[in-house]
Amino acid sequence: MRENGFKGQFDKESIAINEGFTESEVWGTFQTVFNKLEEEDEVYLDITHSFRYIPMLAIVLLDYAKFLKKIKVKSISYGAFEALGPAFAVRNIKIDKRNAPIIEIKSFSELQDWTIAASDFIKYGKGKEINNLLQSPIDELGIVMDNFATSRGGELSMGNSFEELKEKLNDQAKEYLKIPPFQPIVNKIEAKISKFKKVGFDDLQGVIANTLQSVWWCLEHGLIQQGFTLLQEGLVTIVLCELTENYKCKTNRNIATSCFTIWNTPEEKWKGDLAQNLEKTNNYLNKSQLFKLINSKSKPYFTKSKPYFAEISIFRNDLNHGGYMGDAKKAEGFAPKLEEYLGAIEKILFEYYKA
Repeated sequence: MRENGFKGQFDKESIAINEGFTESEVWGTFQTVFNKLEEEDEVYLDITHSFRYIPMLAIVLLDYAKFLKKIKVKSISYGAFEALGPAFAVRNIKIDKRNAPIIEIKSFSELQDWTIAASDFIKYGKGKEINNLLQSPIDELGIVMDNFATSRGGELSMGNSFEELKEKLNDQAKEYLKIPPFQPIVNKIEAKISKFKKVGFDDLQGVIANTLQSVWWCLEHGLIQQGFTLLQEGLVTIVLCELTENYKCKTNRNIATSCFTIWNTPEEKWKGDLAQNLEKTNNYLNKSQLFKLINSKSKPYFTKSKPYFAEISIFRNDLNHGGYMGDAKKAEGFAPKLEEYLGAIEKILFEYYKA
């Protein structure tokens, strides 16, 4: 080990472990070894001389310690003594000729790391652990994950970051094949983002599909606050994409948001941007555009989604204010409500836009 660069010190006395003939003894061995490990230790494990259960126990123990004590597994080795032949034959081989091959199986521990990384992505939509394992991290994967974590609805609804990730995976396909555990994960990533498409603001069906799929993603991965935000802002975006290319304009968004609350309010009582900017036709929505939307008979999604918009606002505000405002709702009630509202909005939009 020293010839291969090991510079650590060995304890002068060995640490005894149980034989492990009972379950309590196995757990005793687990605890003994775990207690001996210190934070950020580098571990070299040789499993040549051991009962057969020891390697299985060791893999579990090392994964446990990697998580809790941030240890680094430098080597797991095995001297394949049986490769020399049966014991009676080995006795006839001179000691200096009994050179058994030493097999490095550190990759078993690395496979566990990939398993955890895959689980993080599939269950929680997180790509950080995957990138930590890659020599060349996939920046595009991190961008997509960050867009969800920070509710970047403009990126998600237009699908730009998904398209860039697809291109990166396709361009690097041959490189990824060199990492056997990663290829199935690539397949999972591609499957999860396959429903997203790069679209323009004038592709209303595409915007709707991306927006709704983004909220489903949030719901699936426990991003409830982000889901409520993306659902409400998504409705506003859909309104604006039908009427104007200035869908990111703050004033236009304020006007469109107000549209969901003025249905039975006389025009003379309209306030804010809704009242002030309706006659400006260069950059803002004008009155004729607004009335065209409100009175649309071919696509009456506006009136049908209005009640849901108001309820979504209540839940979104409760989340954004941290449950400090008014009669705060119970945490367990948010996810079911998001699913309910999302399902209802999806049905309305699909009916009239056939997305």
